[in-house]
Amino acid sequence: MRYIAVLIVGPCLDRPEAESLLSSLHPGGRLVRLEGPLAIYRIRREEKEEAIRDLNAVRILKGIPYVVVTYKTSGTIRKALEVGRRGLYAKKHLFILHFLHLVGRLKGLPRTGWRVRGIGNPESVAEHSHRASVLAFLLYGWEGAVSMLLHDLHEALIGDLLPWEEGKEEAEGEAARRLFCMIEHLYPELPSYWALQREYRDADLLELQLQAV
Repeated sequence: MRYIAVLIVGPCLDRPEAESLLSSLHPGGRLVRLEGPLAIYRIRREEKEEAIRDLNAVRILKGIPYVVVTYKTSGTIRKALEVGRRGLYAKKHLFILHFLHLVGRLKGLPRTGWRVRGIGNPESVAEHSHRASVLAFLLYGWEGAVSMLLHDLHEALIGDLLPWEEGKEEAEGEAARRLFCMIEHLYPELPSYWALQREYRDADLLELQLQAV
């Protein structure tokens, strides 16, 4: 058997999703380890050239392109992990570009609360986040500003859910986990999603009140 380090560039998948993606590209292999965007895929020794060729591909999942990048095969899981972890930094630009592409969706995403109240041409999520970050800077300094810039990024994946929608908190938490997982190995100093929600919530609400005036 051989092991291939595979980088899955996109919002992080859970294990069944990652296994389904990889097996759709090269059937017959087996996912043996998943660490965020890094997967270790086991194949038969005689398939290594074919597997590497098959696994370098792009797939669209739920409207989002996932870029799969593979490295040479290794004889052990440990060695494949070492190669893959180095590869995360070698391919840093792919993760950053993909992340920024997803963030750009917020510029065209209207704030749902205003739409359901009949407000024509409502502000976008990006516009809300910008002023909320300025408010947080005035109240808390740079840390607050950065936190407010990031606090609604999960909406790039699931949209702007209304407060009373069933499962809202769970959906937002899962979307944030998948999105932040893309880059947290590159920027471990980023605050967690739940910390953003707790610590600077008043700046978020104050911006909402200002918009309503």
